[in-house]
Amino acid sequence: MATSYAKRVFEIIRKEGYAHYLKNFVSLPNRVGNRIGRTTTFSFRSYRNHISNKISYDAPAETFTPLWINPRMIEYRRELPSLEYGLGTVKPGDWDSTNLTPVEEYWKTKGLRSRFEEDNDWEETIYWDQYLRKMDGNEQKVKNRCEKTDNLYCRLRSDGYVSDYSTGKVLQPLGDQLEIVVSIGRDGSIFHQGKGGHRLVFGKLLNIDICAHVLCRHKQWQELRDEIHKNGLSEEYKQLRDHPDLQDILD
Repeated sequence: MATSYAKRVFEIIRKEGYAHYLKNFVSLPNRVGNRIGRTTTFSFRSYRNHISNKISYDAPAETFTPLWINPRMIEYRRELPSLEYGLGTVKPGDWDSTNLTPVEEYWKTKGLRSRFEEDNDWEETIYWDQYLRKMDGNEQKVKNRCEKTDNLYCRLRSDGYVSDYSTGKVLQPLGDQLEIVVSIGRDGSIFHQGKGGHRLVFGKLLNIDICAHVLCRHKQWQELRDEIHKNGLSEEYKQLRDHPDLQDILD
Protein backbone atom coordinates (compact mmCIF):
# COMPACT_ATOMS: atom_id res chain seq x y z
CA MET A 1 0.00 0.00 0.00
CA ALA A 2 2.76 2.46 0.94
CA THR A 3 4.58 1.65 -2.29
CA SER A 4 1.40 2.26 -4.29
CA TYR A 5 0.87 5.65 -2.62
CA ALA A 6 4.50 6.59 -3.22
CA LYS A 7 4.12 5.79 -6.92
CA ARG A 8 1.04 7.99 -7.09
CA VAL A 9 2.90 10.87 -5.43
CA PHE A 10 5.76 10.62 -7.91
CA GLU A 11 3.31 10.39 -10.81
CA ILE A 12 1.49 13.53 -9.63
CA ILE A 13 4.79 15.38 -9.33
CA ARG A 14 5.88 14.14 -12.75
CA LYS A 15 2.68 15.30 -14.42
CA GLU A 16 2.15 18.60 -12.62
CA GLY A 17 5.59 19.43 -11.28
CA TYR A 18 6.84 20.95 -8.04
CA ALA A 19 6.61 24.45 -9.47
CA HIS A 20 2.89 23.96 -10.18
CA TYR A 21 2.15 23.03 -6.57
CA LEU A 22 4.40 25.64 -5.05
CA LYS A 23 2.95 28.43 -7.18
CA ASN A 24 -0.65 27.53 -6.43
CA PHE A 25 -0.13 26.87 -2.75
CA VAL A 26 1.53 30.25 -2.23
CA SER A 27 -1.22 32.10 -4.12
CA LEU A 28 -4.22 30.28 -2.64
CA PRO A 29 -4.46 32.39 0.53
CA ASN A 30 -5.05 35.44 -1.67
CA ARG A 31 -7.62 33.58 -3.75
CA VAL A 32 -9.90 31.92 -1.23
CA GLY A 33 -8.46 32.36 2.24
CA ASN A 34 -9.32 36.02 2.67
CA ARG A 35 -13.02 35.28 2.89
CA ILE A 36 -12.51 32.55 5.53
CA GLY A 37 -11.21 34.48 8.49
CA ARG A 38 -8.36 35.94 6.40
CA THR A 39 -6.12 33.05 7.36
CA THR A 40 -4.25 30.44 5.37
CA THR A 41 -5.99 27.55 7.15
CA PHE A 42 -8.81 27.12 4.63
CA SER A 43 -6.43 27.37 1.70
CA PHE A 44 -3.95 24.92 3.21
CA ARG A 45 -6.61 22.34 3.97
CA SER A 46 -8.18 22.68 0.55
CA TYR A 47 -4.85 22.12 -1.10
CA ARG A 48 -4.08 19.23 1.23
CA ASN A 49 -7.38 17.64 0.16
CA HIS A 50 -6.41 18.21 -3.47
CA ILE A 51 -3.18 16.25 -3.03
CA SER A 52 -4.67 13.58 -0.77
CA ASN A 53 -7.51 12.82 -3.18
CA LYS A 54 -5.14 12.45 -6.11
CA ILE A 55 -3.11 9.95 -4.09
CA SER A 56 -6.05 8.01 -2.66
CA TYR A 57 -8.53 7.76 -5.53
CA ASP A 58 -8.50 6.80 -9.19
CA ALA A 59 -10.93 9.52 -10.29
CA PRO A 60 -10.59 12.48 -7.93
CA ALA A 61 -12.45 15.62 -8.95
CA GLU A 62 -10.44 18.80 -9.34
CA THR A 63 -10.77 20.45 -5.94
CA PHE A 64 -10.84 24.05 -7.12
CA THR A 65 -12.89 23.66 -10.29
CA PRO A 66 -16.55 24.67 -9.78
CA LEU A 67 -19.47 22.67 -11.14
CA TRP A 68 -22.34 24.03 -13.19
CA ILE A 69 -25.56 22.77 -11.63
CA ASN A 70 -29.27 23.05 -12.31
CA PRO A 71 -30.42 24.61 -9.01
CA ARG A 72 -33.56 22.49 -8.98
CA MET A 73 -31.31 19.55 -8.11
CA ILE A 74 -30.65 21.16 -4.72
CA GLU A 75 -33.61 20.46 -2.45
CA TYR A 76 -31.95 20.49 0.97
CA ARG A 77 -29.45 22.61 2.85
CA ARG A 78 -27.16 21.60 5.70
CA GLU A 79 -24.52 23.22 7.89
CA LEU A 80 -22.00 20.37 8.18
CA PRO A 81 -19.38 19.32 7.08
CA SER A 82 -17.90 22.66 8.00
CA LEU A 83 -15.89 25.03 5.82
CA GLU A 84 -13.04 24.55 8.27
CA TYR A 85 -12.09 21.28 6.54
CA GLY A 86 -11.45 23.01 3.21
CA LEU A 87 -12.81 22.29 -0.25
CA GLY A 88 -12.75 18.78 -1.67
CA THR A 89 -13.11 16.79 1.55
CA VAL A 90 -14.07 13.12 1.11
CA LYS A 91 -15.92 11.97 4.21
CA PRO A 92 -17.74 8.74 5.22
CA GLY A 93 -20.60 8.52 7.69
CA ASP A 94 -24.26 9.55 7.83
CA TRP A 95 -23.73 13.29 7.42
CA ASP A 96 -25.65 13.19 4.13
CA SER A 97 -28.84 11.93 5.78
CA THR A 98 -29.01 14.00 8.97
CA ASN A 99 -29.61 17.65 9.86
CA LEU A 100 -31.22 18.40 6.51
CA THR A 101 -33.54 21.37 6.02
CA PRO A 102 -35.63 21.83 2.86
CA VAL A 103 -34.36 24.85 0.95
CA GLU A 104 -37.95 25.99 0.43
CA GLU A 105 -38.53 26.15 4.20
CA TYR A 106 -35.54 28.38 4.86
CA TRP A 107 -36.48 31.95 5.79
CA LYS A 108 -34.22 33.45 3.14
CA THR A 109 -35.93 31.45 0.39
CA LYS A 110 -39.37 32.46 1.65
CA GLY A 111 -38.35 36.09 1.86
CA LEU A 112 -36.82 36.22 -1.60
CA ARG A 113 -39.80 34.47 -3.16
CA SER A 114 -42.13 36.92 -1.42
CA ARG A 115 -40.18 39.83 -2.88
CA PHE A 116 -39.47 38.61 -6.42
CA GLU A 117 -42.34 36.20 -7.13
CA GLU A 118 -45.14 37.95 -5.26
CA ASP A 119 -43.78 41.49 -5.77
CA ASN A 120 -44.12 42.45 -2.11
CA ASP A 121 -42.26 45.37 -0.57
CA TRP A 122 -39.18 44.33 1.39
CA GLU A 123 -40.81 45.50 4.63
CA GLU A 124 -43.58 42.93 4.12
CA THR A 125 -41.19 39.97 3.94
CA ILE A 126 -39.60 37.71 6.51
CA TYR A 127 -36.30 38.67 4.87
CA TRP A 128 -36.68 42.21 6.22
CA ASP A 129 -37.59 40.95 9.70
CA GLN A 130 -34.65 38.56 9.89
CA TYR A 131 -32.08 41.09 8.74
CA LEU A 132 -33.55 43.75 11.03
CA ARG A 133 -32.79 41.43 13.95
CA LYS A 134 -29.35 40.55 12.56
CA MET A 135 -28.50 44.26 12.24
CA ASP A 136 -29.81 45.25 15.68
CA GLY A 137 -32.75 47.21 14.33
CA ASN A 138 -30.69 49.42 12.01
CA GLU A 139 -33.14 50.01 9.18
CA GLN A 140 -30.65 51.84 6.99
CA LYS A 141 -28.32 48.83 6.99
CA VAL A 142 -31.24 46.59 6.10
CA LYS A 143 -32.24 48.92 3.25
CA ASN A 144 -28.68 48.80 1.94
CA ARG A 145 -28.75 45.01 2.09
CA CYS A 146 -32.07 44.91 0.24
CA GLU A 147 -30.78 47.28 -2.44
CA LYS A 148 -27.76 45.03 -3.04
CA THR A 149 -30.09 42.04 -3.27
CA ASP A 150 -32.29 43.83 -5.83
CA ASN A 151 -29.19 44.61 -7.87
CA LEU A 152 -27.98 41.00 -7.71
CA TYR A 153 -31.34 39.72 -8.93
CA CYS A 154 -31.40 42.18 -11.82
CA ARG A 155 -27.85 41.29 -12.80
CA LEU A 156 -28.57 37.55 -12.81
CA ARG A 157 -31.78 38.10 -14.74
CA SER A 158 -30.03 40.10 -17.45
CA ASP A 159 -26.64 38.37 -17.62
CA GLY A 160 -27.20 34.88 -16.18
CA TYR A 161 -24.81 33.45 -13.64
CA VAL A 162 -21.32 34.71 -14.41
CA SER A 163 -18.62 32.76 -12.56
CA ASP A 164 -15.69 34.56 -10.95
CA TYR A 165 -13.46 31.64 -11.90
CA SER A 166 -12.24 29.87 -14.99
CA THR A 167 -12.87 26.19 -15.61
CA GLY A 168 -9.17 25.35 -15.28
CA LYS A 169 -7.60 23.14 -12.65
CA VAL A 170 -7.24 25.83 -10.02
CA LEU A 171 -8.87 29.09 -9.14
CA GLN A 172 -7.74 32.04 -11.18
CA PRO A 173 -6.69 35.22 -9.32
CA LEU A 174 -9.94 37.07 -9.98
CA GLY A 175 -10.91 37.68 -6.39
CA ASP A 176 -11.31 35.82 -3.15
CA GLN A 177 -15.03 35.01 -3.23
CA LEU A 178 -16.12 31.41 -3.43
CA GLU A 179 -19.00 30.36 -5.59
CA ILE A 180 -22.09 28.77 -4.05
CA VAL A 181 -20.87 25.99 -1.74
CA VAL A 182 -22.39 22.50 -1.92
CA SER A 183 -21.73 18.95 -0.78
CA ILE A 184 -22.58 15.67 -2.52
CA GLY A 185 -24.09 12.68 -0.74
CA ARG A 186 -23.53 8.98 -1.34
CA ASP A 187 -26.28 8.74 -3.98
CA GLY A 188 -25.31 11.96 -5.75
CA SER A 189 -27.76 14.21 -3.92
CA ILE A 190 -26.48 17.77 -3.86
CA PHE A 191 -26.89 19.85 -0.69
CA HIS A 192 -26.48 23.58 -0.21
CA GLN A 193 -23.92 24.31 2.50
CA GLY A 194 -25.14 27.73 3.63
CA LYS A 195 -22.98 29.97 1.41
CA GLY A 196 -24.40 31.64 -1.69
CA GLY A 197 -28.02 31.33 -0.61
CA HIS A 198 -29.18 34.36 -2.59
CA ARG A 199 -27.62 33.09 -5.80
CA LEU A 200 -29.11 29.63 -5.27
CA VAL A 201 -32.65 30.96 -4.79
CA PHE A 202 -32.32 33.34 -7.73
CA GLY A 203 -31.09 30.46 -9.86
CA LYS A 204 -34.29 28.61 -9.00
CA LEU A 205 -36.50 31.65 -9.63
CA LEU A 206 -34.86 32.52 -12.95
CA ASN A 207 -34.33 28.91 -14.06
CA ILE A 208 -30.62 29.42 -14.78
CA ASP A 209 -27.72 27.11 -13.99
CA ILE A 210 -25.54 28.07 -11.04
CA CYS A 211 -21.84 27.61 -10.35
CA ALA A 212 -20.76 25.85 -7.16
CA HIS A 213 -17.64 24.75 -5.33
CA VAL A 214 -17.86 21.30 -3.75
CA LEU A 215 -16.98 21.34 -0.07
CA CYS A 216 -17.41 17.62 0.58
CA ARG A 217 -18.18 14.38 -1.22
CA HIS A 218 -19.39 11.26 0.54
CA LYS A 219 -16.79 8.50 0.41
CA GLN A 220 -19.26 6.14 -1.26
CA TRP A 221 -19.90 8.71 -3.99
CA GLN A 222 -16.18 9.09 -4.59
CA GLU A 223 -15.83 5.31 -4.78
CA LEU A 224 -18.65 5.28 -7.34
CA ARG A 225 -16.75 7.90 -9.36
CA ASP A 226 -13.75 5.57 -9.30
CA GLU A 227 -15.88 2.62 -10.43
CA ILE A 228 -17.45 4.56 -13.31
CA HIS A 229 -14.04 5.87 -14.34
CA LYS A 230 -12.70 2.32 -14.46
CA ASN A 231 -15.64 0.38 -15.87
CA GLY A 232 -17.96 2.93 -17.43
CA LEU A 233 -21.53 3.81 -16.50
CA SER A 234 -23.43 0.60 -15.83
CA GLU A 235 -27.14 0.08 -16.38
CA GLU A 236 -27.62 0.30 -12.61
CA TYR A 237 -26.48 3.91 -12.59
CA LYS A 238 -27.72 5.10 -15.98
CA GLN A 239 -29.97 7.68 -14.27
CA LEU A 240 -26.79 9.51 -13.24
CA ARG A 241 -25.57 10.15 -16.79
CA ASP A 242 -26.31 13.87 -16.60
CA HIS A 243 -25.06 14.35 -13.05
CA PRO A 244 -22.82 17.45 -12.97
CA ASP A 245 -20.17 15.72 -10.85
CA LEU A 246 -19.71 12.88 -13.33
CA GLN A 247 -19.23 14.84 -16.55
CA ASP A 248 -15.45 14.95 -16.09
CA ILE A 249 -15.20 11.16 -16.15
CA LEU A 250 -17.93 10.18 -18.63
CA ASP A 251 -17.18 9.81 -22.33
